[in-house]
Amino acid sequence: MFIYGNGTESPLRRIDEVLYTQGTNPTTRKYYVHDHLYSPVAALYLNGTVSERYEYDAYGNCSILEPNFAPDPDGKSDYGNNYLFTGRRIDILDNSSLKIQYNRNRYYDYYTGRWLTQDPLGITPNAQKPNKFTIIRQYTNNLSLYEYVRSNPVNRFDPSGLFYGSTHDWLTRKALLAIVETLPRRPSEKITFLCKDLLRRILPQANLRQDRGESSDKLERHYTRPKKKQETDADKRKADKDYEIYLFKEWRNFGDELSKKPPDCEAALQALGRMDHSLQDFYGHAIRRDDGFEAWNDGVTGDPGNRDNFWPPSYPGEHPKRREPLNRGEWKKRRDAALSFMKEHYESYLGKWWDVCHCWCNCRGK
Repeated sequence: MFIYGNGTESPLRRIDEVLYTQGTNPTTRKYYVHDHLYSPVAALYLNGTVSERYEYDAYGNCSILEPNFAPDPDGKSDYGNNYLFTGRRIDILDNSSLKIQYNRNRYYDYYTGRWLTQDPLGITPNAQKPNKFTIIRQYTNNLSLYEYVRSNPVNRFDPSGLFYGSTHDWLTRKALLAIVETLPRRPSEKITFLCKDLLRRILPQANLRQDRGESSDKLERHYTRPKKKQETDADKRKADKDYEIYLFKEWRNFGDELSKKPPDCEAALQALGRMDHSLQDFYGHAIRRDDGFEAWNDGVTGDPGNRDNFWPPSYPGEHPKRREPLNRGEWKKRRDAALSFMKEHYESYLGKWWDVCHCWCNCRGK
């Protein structure tokens, strides 16, 4: 019998984290210890003694180990554990010669590091061009509809088999898709296929780096504030002002890179991607000044330039670690508002970027 927790990485990417297993006798209960991908790395008895260990290669092929790290003699779990890489169930077929991992919507083969079927989200239905693949959606080319987490399994996971990456990634790509064809301002201008791909790569990469390394600890970039035992509205107001100052800094970086002779078009895109992350974080993190996180559901709204009804939440504190503190309805309304804002944002800022850098972008892709 397996007992599950409520591990949630984001509303788009839910997992049921397996916590422990036991037989009919409660004394046989074993608790799982997980790594950053939610893969069990050890099973512990109630007293903390290790009963079994699990070690993975980059794409999830698991080696069963004894408590002393020696390989298990038969290579099988002595306790019938079949929840391994990223906490998903392993199905053992064909007299144990075939092992595939079930991730709810499709099966994953960790020997090849590929899905066995295409991502159901990977094809873009379109009335004018039915089922045509779109380069600036989730995937790029070749094996990508079968590719596992953009070939970055050490840092990413996909427990549902429907890979969005993150809400930041989704918002950036969705907004870009909506406006990219409008960037050319004159009939003689065109945007090439590879130029679109360049935008699709640089903007999300710069955006997502804000959640890694030292950038992740700079709370003003994420519309959050440090938790204090005692704080006043002045502390909250300062955190809100720090966020505004950071946005201005990246706006200035964006303009400075475009003003160089010659302009540094890639650095300008990176500044824009960093700015995008902070703009999107307002919608994910903003807490009402009068009544918690329930805002858009109550008709109380704002945007990164109109924050009068909101403060940055304390982190960790009002904003818990590892998840967004929003119910599904509130999250969806905030996400839709963020997408609308991002479309207008890109029409303005990418429009300015295109006026300076369209030759660089089209020629860079050749």
